[in-house]
Amino acid sequence: MDDNDQLPIVLGYYRFAKRHRLGFQYFRLDRSGESASDAPIRFGDVLIPANFPTSSFFNVDVYALNYSYSYIHDQRKELAFNVGLQLQDVEIGIAGNLGPGFLVEEADVFAPLPTFGGTFDYAFNDKWIFTSLLGVFGVEIDLGDDSDLSGEIVQFNAGVVW
Repeated sequence: MDDNDQLPIVLGYYRFAKRHRLGFQYFRLDRSGESASDAPIRFGDVLIPANFPTSSFFNVDVYALNYSYSYIHDQRKELAFNVGLQLQDVEIGIAGNLGPGFLVEEADVFAPLPTFGGTFDYAFNDKWIFTSLLGVFGVEIDLGDDSDLSGEIVQFNAGVVW
């Protein structure tokens, strides 16, 4: 699967006090790939032998809610720390072409997961503001038989708002 991807994110927040706000965001990540593994792959009830063509996919819908506290908040800059909850709907699967047979195994998981992150905004003047957001999320899933699936999502947003 590709290591990197760019995708749109819908996000916003509601400030209910000077140093406090509630935020939300949504994004969908779709990954797929094809390869032949050097080693056998066991996923669920399926065992795909080494050197057989396989295809796989990893799709996730992420719905996030968070609370932010602004450690620094004045007319020009804001540094905030976030804590929240991500609701992730994850679909993963693998398929292998074994000549006369075609093996397919899929899994669907819905997981509420805690999140942590931070934002920094800086106003150059009354009309131009630099905005940034950083968050890291990692996951590791035990697939059984001494195998696992792991990965991470690093989210970094930076932009200038007029």
